[in-house]
Amino acid sequence: MKKTSIIAISAALMIIVSACDSVLDKNPYQLVSSTGDSSDSIKYKTASLVESAIAGCYSVLRNNEYYNLDLWVNAEMQSDNAYPGDNGGTEYQQIDKYSLTADNTQIARDWSDLYSFIGNANTVIANVPKTTDAALTEARRQQVIAEAKSLRGMFYFELVRLYGSVPLVTYETPTIEASKLEEIYPLLYPARNTEAEIYNQVKKDLKDAIPYLTTSTTNKGIMSQTAAYSLLAKIYATVEPIKWDSVKYYCNLVTSNKSYGLLNNYNDLFKYGAEKNNKEMILTIPCDQANGNWGYSMFIGTDWKKYGPPSNELLALFDSEGDAVRKSSTVLYADVTGLWTDSKYTSDKYPLCYKLRTASNDIILLRLADIILLQAEAENQLGNLGAAKSLVDEVRGRVGLSGTTALTKEDMTLAIEKERRLELAFEGHRWFDLKRTNRLKTVMDAFKYNGKYLYKGLVKADKTNWIWPIPQTQLNLNSNLTQNPGY
Repeated sequence: MKKTSIIAISAALMIIVSACDSVLDKNPYQLVSSTGDSSDSIKYKTASLVESAIAGCYSVLRNNEYYNLDLWVNAEMQSDNAYPGDNGGTEYQQIDKYSLTADNTQIARDWSDLYSFIGNANTVIANVPKTTDAALTEARRQQVIAEAKSLRGMFYFELVRLYGSVPLVTYETPTIEASKLEEIYPLLYPARNTEAEIYNQVKKDLKDAIPYLTTSTTNKGIMSQTAAYSLLAKIYATVEPIKWDSVKYYCNLVTSNKSYGLLNNYNDLFKYGAEKNNKEMILTIPCDQANGNWGYSMFIGTDWKKYGPPSNELLALFDSEGDAVRKSSTVLYADVTGLWTDSKYTSDKYPLCYKLRTASNDIILLRLADIILLQAEAENQLGNLGAAKSLVDEVRGRVGLSGTTALTKEDMTLAIEKERRLELAFEGHRWFDLKRTNRLKTVMDAFKYNGKYLYKGLVKADKTNWIWPIPQTQLNLNSNLTQNPGY
């Protein structure tokens, strides 16, 4: 009997019908006729198609706004690390000043990007078990499914940290008879799930995936057990009440793996060629001359005034700490005399973000120093001050700095916060760190330039603007969605 496939292509879900198809952007849904023969139920008929599908889940990460631009904008410009830059426009000014409106186009595209990635993963998870090609071994089948599940978990982690409770979609768009439209509507336009439900699914995806993920460290461009452990550590450090023993457990699984280690030269983490698949990398988005990232050009260069220049307060912190090694790897000064002016900098010494340097540089998502410092945080919170100090000093020692002088739990908490800021600046962490430690309002209220408070009172004590509004485009499409409080 002829059936009709309802393909959800609304921006509300942005679920795509194939892991390597482009996202469709048309009406809320579209009816597509199919022949209905039994072969239609097998999407990936060959092992080669399975490989193309999982490769598609990764390759789209290199060619989108979220991982090329917005992740860094979100995490740095909403923190004390960067200013929006005069070229940011209304969207970035709203992000920077905690004055977002639901019609902001950037928050709409990040929602769409992340749901499109989830759609890719859902398609793989739903269809790879059906592939009958003998060339697809059972071990490889399970690994592909595990990679898709762990990717889905990572994408939902991004979504829930940005928007709070969101729709939890763990299924591929179903094929049904046209007479069942009423049944399918909630699947196409789901209501929001609680943050707890989302985090539980994220943890389940990662834990279910771990036994089947590779333990190899040679290719840092795919999900591995170490990447899953790292994500779980970060999730347990985010979800309240924080289970510090779980944070420590998953961090230790990473830091005790002798296949990983800190590079001797900090700058090699960002120097083209040296940064690829080295022992400190845990998860990256691989880029090269043929398949590069375009995001670097948003932050470096003198062809136009760039986004998110480092804040004077961050520059001063590098100097006061005597942290010349990390500063020189994080900030590039350019002479822009005659090109543009800026009230916060002199034209002959204009600071630019320097970590993503060329189109061929890999995009770093997870690296070891992040997890070492998160483990230090867990040790400190568990009362193990000596262990925390040892971990912090390991990171400081790599860049030639003396050990931390923190002697109490409270002092160590701030020392670790500072160390994470200096070590991970412009890698997409700062805003998320300040939120999860409940330090966002305190830090932003104290943020000054030339003695003037720039953000005092902008971050709300009730935390309503610590997450973003649900995009208005989604509310217009999906009557089951509701807006976040305060918007």
